[in-house]
Amino acid sequence: MARTSVLPSGKLDPRRLPALVFGGLAVGEDVVVGPSLGEDAAVMRLGEGYLVAASDPITGAEGPIGRLLVHVNANDVATMGARPQWFLPVVLLPESASEDDLVTIMDQMSRAAEEVGAVIVGGHTEVTPGLDRPLVSGCMLGTTDHLITSGSIRSGDALVLTKGAAIEGSCILATDRAAEVEAAVGLELAEEARGYADLISIVPEAQVAAREKCTAMHDVTEGGVLGALHELCSAGGVGFSVERSRIRISEATSAICDHFGIDPLKTISSGSLLVSASPERADAIVTGIRALGVWADIIGRAVDIGEGAVMVDEGGTAREAPFPPQDHLWTVLDGD
Repeated sequence: MARTSVLPSGKLDPRRLPALVFGGLAVGEDVVVGPSLGEDAAVMRLGEGYLVAASDPITGAEGPIGRLLVHVNANDVATMGARPQWFLPVVLLPESASEDDLVTIMDQMSRAAEEVGAVIVGGHTEVTPGLDRPLVSGCMLGTTDHLITSGSIRSGDALVLTKGAAIEGSCILATDRAAEVEAAVGLELAEEARGYADLISIVPEAQVAAREKCTAMHDVTEGGVLGALHELCSAGGVGFSVERSRIRISEATSAICDHFGIDPLKTISSGSLLVSASPERADAIVTGIRALGVWADIIGRAVDIGEGAVMVDEGGTAREAPFPPQDHLWTVLDGD
């Protein structure tokens, strides 16, 4: 696993996790990308090409967990320029689970795998004592001849964002807190947010960005857009300057985040893709992604590391934008 995430407790800094957890591990000569902050997957040499492997769980959601599981793992493979091909899920069921529960999860995974062009080739399923709900994890494998890594971002690159902020977080809250969200923001906006489940995949836009010769890509997950900016830019040893007003926040997301008192820029947003590209390639990437019917825009640029991490507010004031120690979805879920 190459990726690290913002932990629910916020007590461990994920930027230190690679050194803490993997610092003593030997890396084989065929490992091209090992445990690294900002890299979405591990990469090994495979003949003249590369094998890309990503592993992620679903822990902060109920609802369509099988669908989410496949897509978040496929996303991580796609950000490295690879095509998702083979998937191995792990499904842990509580003792209270029924056969229908397992069939539902497997059906969700099967349909999602078909959507991204992958097949389920193995995995593991068990009934696990002590659980109060199903937990799922998985590993997606894919191959590519043209590897793209987060470490390839360079100062001066334009930063492109797709879809907007808090895509997955809005969907999770509108689904798992349905009655509360409907009462707070209305049925129409709640249903819109639940529909964001159909936006979770970033595979099509990642393929466009790769074709248009982006320098790097990063899946926007735990820690939201702000966390992803830090992770991507840290991988390349650069800073960033981003305009908050250029980051799309839908009406439904804004209303839900306002209700729970959380920042959409610090809330999990699987379905959003962060892309870096040379200024002359960025417009072509935005145009290509928009041709898919997906929102995309240039939100800022990578800068020299000495210029720091800056968010420019709506009034034009540049403010330091520190790394979020905790995804804001968990500030809601921890209150349960």
